[in-house]
Amino acid sequence: MTTKELIKQLKDWDYTVKIDDDFIEVYDSEECKYYFSVDTREEFLVDTYNNDFTELPVEDREILFGLIYKYTTTPVGEREEEKKYYLRHRWLCDYVDNSFRYLNKSNDAYSINDDFEIGRAKTQFTQKEIDEIKQKFDTDLKDFEIIEVEE
Repeated sequence: MTTKELIKQLKDWDYTVKIDDDFIEVYDSEECKYYFSVDTREEFLVDTYNNDFTELPVEDREILFGLIYKYTTTPVGEREEEKKYYLRHRWLCDYVDNSFRYLNKSNDAYSINDDFEIGRAKTQFTQKEIDEIKQKFDTDLKDFEIIEVEE
């Protein structure tokens, strides 16, 4: 389970999540009660030893413990999703709003279009995919800006 998935599920259950470099801390929605923390740097490290967690109904503890287990058993290297990037051409422009400057991939064909992923059109690439494009086409992609996709 990725950190992003854990946070989404906790928020879906109306918990407040605080994150620092080392821990994910979980509170009630008003941040009055602290339930647990999970270590983001190591597997199988969690702290639920507090009165707030033990006072939760058993059903809630079961749900939370299931999420905790799934996350803490995930290897640390697999908890983060790979960053994705757009490849926007530096020099092309469409004389309207410059939105048609992005590398698109559909099946094995590449084209320049907008940055919307619709149907089979892929516009977001991982660093590994960018490196494969460079190798496949023997290019340095200097005519493209590499822009990180913001969530």
